[in-house]
Amino acid sequence: MRTVTFSDEATAKAVNESFVSTWVNRKPGFHNCDQRAEQGIAGRACFATKNFCTFFVTPDERVLHYFSGFFHPAMFAEELAFVQTLAKECYDEKWKFRKDGSKRYVELHQEHAKAHEKEVKPVETGDRASGQVPKTWGPEAFKHQGLTYLAKVHASLAEKPTTKLDDVFTTYLFGNAFTEE
Repeated sequence: MRTVTFSDEATAKAVNESFVSTWVNRKPGFHNCDQRAEQGIAGRACFATKNFCTFFVTPDERVLHYFSGFFHPAMFAEELAFVQTLAKECYDEKWKFRKDGSKRYVELHQEHAKAHEKEVKPVETGDRASGQVPKTWGPEAFKHQGLTYLAKVHASLAEKPTTKLDDVFTTYLFGNAFTEE
């Protein structure tokens, strides 16, 4: 995310104009030195792993949206636009729900979950003991995984529009259990 998405000029501008960014290193001292792995991940639309998570929260730490792993600038921009719409339609300038704001929060997350589900393209699955997994992890398989994951996150957030960051910080949904920690 740091070297591709957050370094993208349009992404950096959009984030800096609308948000206050902060960084939390969940595993101090961790550093990935495997450039080949990093380049492989960066070449995909997304790679929804456990070890990196982007949270969008209100000043009182209510979660607007989140997602874990790498998301290419184009996919990140779509989720960023969603957060901006959510903020505009659901909250006032003091970050309190507008009239029917919590209802709209739920609707927007549900709509976004359904939209991601419609975007998912079937991928050929293999026969592994762990369940339905793509036969090959090509670009479409990763996009499939990322869209399926995002749909689950939106559906989860629609269940509770006042979710606090502490409630999801260590128990957030992630696309797969892969972690480099």
